Amino acid sequence: MRHGLTRGLGAVLLCLAAACGGDDDDAGSGTATPTSTTTTEPTATRSNTAAATATATNVAATATPTTDSGSTATPTTSAVSTATPTSEAPATATPTNSATATRTGGPLSIDEQLAELIEAEGLRGSPRLAEPRLTSDQFEIRELRRELGRNLFFDHALSGVEQTSCGTCHHAAFQFTDGRAIARGVYCDFIPEVSILCSDAPAEGEGGNVVGVERSSPLNSRNSPTLINSALYVRQMWNGRFRFLDTSSNDVNECNPDFGFRFPSPEGDLFTRSLLTAQAHIPVVELVEMTGDFPDFTGEIEEADHLNPEVREGLTTRLDFTPAYRALFEEAYPEDRPDLRLSDLDPEVGPNDDLPFLAIADAMGHFQESLVMTDSPWDRYVLGDRDAIPDAAKRGAVAFYEDRRCSGCHAGDLLSDFVNHNIGVPQVGPGTGRFDMGDANYQGLANWDFGLEEITTNREDRFKFRTPPLRGVALTPPYMHNGCYATLESAIRHHIDPAAAYADFDMTQLEPDVAAFGLNPASAVFDARNPVVLGPQPNQQRIDLSDDEVADLIAFLVSLTDPAMLDAASLAPETVPSGLPVDVLGSRAFPVTQ
Repeated sequence: MRHGLTRGLGAVLLCLAAACGGDDDDAGSGTATPTSTTTTEPTATRSNTAAATATATNVAATATPTTDSGSTATPTTSAVSTATPTSEAPATATPTNSATATRTGGPLSIDEQLAELIEAEGLRGSPRLAEPRLTSDQFEIRELRRELGRNLFFDHALSGVEQTSCGTCHHAAFQFTDGRAIARGVYCDFIPEVSILCSDAPAEGEGGNVVGVERSSPLNSRNSPTLINSALYVRQMWNGRFRFLDTSSNDVNECNPDFGFRFPSPEGDLFTRSLLTAQAHIPVVELVEMTGDFPDFTGEIEEADHLNPEVREGLTTRLDFTPAYRALFEEAYPEDRPDLRLSDLDPEVGPNDDLPFLAIADAMGHFQESLVMTDSPWDRYVLGDRDAIPDAAKRGAVAFYEDRRCSGCHAGDLLSDFVNHNIGVPQVGPGTGRFDMGDANYQGLANWDFGLEEITTNREDRFKFRTPPLRGVALTPPYMHNGCYATLESAIRHHIDPAAAYADFDMTQLEPDVAAFGLNPASAVFDARNPVVLGPQPNQQRIDLSDDEVADLIAFLVSLTDPAMLDAASLAPETVPSGLPVDVLGSRAFPVTQ
């Protein structure tokens, strides 16, 4: 039997929405019609289905099951920032945080300064998903779903042409990125709205068929961000296009999933257990990420509202007739066992049921929700261990939070306001194929990436991208939506004067096939119609940093690394139930900072 509601998805899709893709990720197939993501739209509600309880929809990474007698564990305390952006327009208020006051007997020590800044920012350290109350049997079911999701995540069976997995662009060994400036997907040549012509991939590990710098398949459009801690994000993707409909908080534990999740057309509003469950519907239908010319293999481009459900149906049929997977789904989503349900929206897979795609997406959502790694040295410092970070990191934290130089956008315990801003990032690489032939500033080029405007269609949203959360940032180069900066230092220095950084941009830090597109003209990015929010000019936020402060900021950003992130490679399975080969690791293109 099949569960879940969708609005705007179409009757064909549901059986019945993550991310190996989608966020690979953020590039679409080029066929979707933009829809607005402003926060003034009417709030959607679910009809004809029981509301899932809040404790059944968010999953913590480290849970302790309750006994079968029904005794319950106390949910963990959420520590995610609760600041609520009211619009996509960046705030331009003058920063007010300051810890330069003196006390009787002399100036504040650096620990005293940080104590004041931590309190002013409302930091609590180590954010987690709220822990649901589970019986021991429910806990076991959740572990089965996580393990099933892990196998699905790394299995090429979810690629229409069986050439990629979610892990191809988000591999565990690379902290769930691919270590590249721009993601690489299937071995297909794609002309948006015209054709996609696929060829056979080289054998795994040969001819550039690896994860890493040697991968030889064609470029996607954007950088693959890490999926670690993405379960804590209220907006996903570089332009924030997958999000909660409840915009009352930046804390996923305070957002009501019963309101649903907003996705661009043709998906519309999806009603699933979690945002990551909804997102897992998307990467498998992205032509250059996973789909290729599946299922018809004609190379013709169909409209997404017809193609997407057809692709998902073909993939579920493939897994349905894979005996190992069929057994795993029946075990993880048993029929007629209400005592084992984790949500009112749980799918069921009985012996006589067709496999619904919702079960595939839900299992992958459970796996990604286990990737919460928020026990960093900085968290331990926030929680009271004054020896958890070195002095350089403490000085860097002061530079980061004082006068809100960095925390004005990189706010809260997740270090993001989850709002889209134009900070003048150099436009390099293939972009998303956007152009503006009516404006001479664009020089007739068709390799622009318009960011949020592609979703809202609002001209002032051009070149706005979501503030990236910074946990684990030292391990996930390169940086920005197109991977244009190879090092933390270069990314930090960009914020001091974006116009100067654009003018002096060093193309040699790019991979050759990205650099081949050249540097698009700055005049378009710095057009007053799409204002850049950082810089020394009037109406811009000025961020002045000395060389010493830049070095200290790097030390602070390194302190945001949970040691578990360094051991993430062990999460990739050596074999998968389909029997298909798993991804072979190549080399990193950019050095990490430790």
